[in-house]
Amino acid sequence: NFINVVLDPQFRNAVLDTIRYVAVALGLTFLAPIVLAIMLNEIPWFKQSYRMVFFLPQVCSSVVIMLLWKQMFDSSSRGYLNKIVLAVGHGLGANPQPIDWLGSSFWAPICVVLPVLWASVGMGSLIYLAALKSVSDDIYEAADLDGAGLFQKIAHITIPTLGPLIVINFVGAFIGTFQQLQNIFVMTGGSSGTRVLS
Repeated sequence: NFINVVLDPQFRNAVLDTIRYVAVALGLTFLAPIVLAIMLNEIPWFKQSYRMVFFLPQVCSSVVIMLLWKQMFDSSSRGYLNKIVLAVGHGLGANPQPIDWLGSSFWAPICVVLPVLWASVGMGSLIYLAALKSVSDDIYEAADLDGAGLFQKIAHITIPTLGPLIVINFVGAFIGTFQQLQNIFVMTGGSSGTRVLS
């Protein structure tokens, strides 16, 4: 059975699709909460409102989120994203055609990851934000007195503080990304370069 699986070209294609999906998913969904948490930590106004807005997708079912985004990526001119593309194209004097977002082997893996990113970035950023709140303000004030800029503080204080949490979350995200099935199945049914091993 193992020999048959390894020799099966569909299995080899599924392995390649899985690796590509994992690379895209981790590249987008793992870094975004860290960046968002740092931004929310540095924003001086309306912090609670921003946190609520980014956390709202967390209360929706993942299948409902996928179906909403599937409507956005509809390949006809009725799809919300295609409406924007057509309007901008006509405004620039071009004659654009609707894009088959979920039927393209280039766009489909990205389109499958974007709803996951939108739905999960809020929870991830809150976890990182809680870790950032444990850093004493005295450390940042001392860095200010030493003449450290924003990026120096992020590189020498924030990232080392989040280091253990980043490692733990990376392991969980890495394993979870390999197990993704329902989101891909709802969006593409496993077509267009999204036929992953699951």
